[in-house]
Amino acid sequence: MQSTLNLLAEDQILIYCTQMKGNISKIAALVDSTNLSWDYLLKMARRHCLIPLLHKSIKKLDNQNQIPNEVRQTLEQVYYQTAFHNLIYYGHLRSILQALNEANISVILLKGVALAELVYNDIALRPMADIDILIPIEEMQAAHEIFTQLGYAVNEFDEYSKWHYLQGYVVRHIKYIKGSVGIEVHPRISDVPQLNPWSRAVWTTIDSIETRILGPEVFLCHLCCHLDGDVFGGRYTLYHWVDITTLVNYYRQKINWDLVLQITRMHSLDGTMYRILSLSSQWFEADIPSEVLQQLHRDKLLFSIQEIINPVLHKGYSRLDKSGIDTHKLVLNSVPRIHNKLRYLFYIVFPWKPFMLYRYSIKHPRLLFFYYLWRLIAYPFKMLCYSFAGRKK
Repeated sequence: MQSTLNLLAEDQILIYCTQMKGNISKIAALVDSTNLSWDYLLKMARRHCLIPLLHKSIKKLDNQNQIPNEVRQTLEQVYYQTAFHNLIYYGHLRSILQALNEANISVILLKGVALAELVYNDIALRPMADIDILIPIEEMQAAHEIFTQLGYAVNEFDEYSKWHYLQGYVVRHIKYIKGSVGIEVHPRISDVPQLNPWSRAVWTTIDSIETRILGPEVFLCHLCCHLDGDVFGGRYTLYHWVDITTLVNYYRQKINWDLVLQITRMHSLDGTMYRILSLSSQWFEADIPSEVLQQLHRDKLLFSIQEIINPVLHKGYSRLDKSGIDTHKLVLNSVPRIHNKLRYLFYIVFPWKPFMLYRYSIKHPRLLFFYYLWRLIAYPFKMLCYSFAGRKK
């Protein structure tokens, strides 16, 4: 791991608490020797969804009495709130999996819901905003009927779901909601759409139910691609790197790195994998063989740990949401016939009214016309900028 001496003491603590083994002695030394800004530390821990991990580290300190009581209470409160929140999500997941299994519908669990119990070994340590699952596109209609029977509705505030729902087939995902719980149902891994996840899925037990998750090599490539898109779009948090580190270290002896490299080259992911894996190895103690990094193309668009921790410093990557443009290109390539492509573009530039009111917090519906006009101007300009940036590279 690289030296953290050029980071603020508070940022060093954040980095140390992301390492699942925990650099407890280093955190203790910083608490002893430094006049820490606990407000700043809590703010950044919230920003990066790391409060549960920070709580876990603080609880192991012998000198935790030096930490203000209100700080320790806040950490403990958020930890248990996350645990309660995730228990609700797993309750929904259990009902969904039971119903889908009874209907013989194939499912693969993705991202947080597949990681929290199995890899983190503590569901309170991995915050979740929704449940992501993968269902074959030919089984999506049957799954839709089951979600409807269970009381879930297509999310009217999601830019993509309405268009997919109207078309009767799915090209990216459909988001269902029931109360405060969201379920994103994907027909494919959008980050690597040509990859067949079913051929390398593995069976495991989640919440006492037998189900499938991605094989470790495919899972790793998926997480790296998803995080790389979020970094370019300015939507990242440090716990995304924790996901990758915990996955790599959990499957330490089982990952077939030759297969990872094969998938990387087959899908032209060298730059993405090098950017994410090199940072994961340098700063988050991911156990990635040095020869693997040496075989990846050394992409020059690297970002520093300071830019990752503090979004204010993150300048060169979020100015243009590359991942969003790439997603639209992917969808357009997968939609059959020109009139469907045009309909897709229409719904993206002019999404339905509930989404617009929600997305832009429009208080007066009469202003809706001007926001539609702005999207009509902004989207083509964004596409042109991205095309120009791509040619410069």
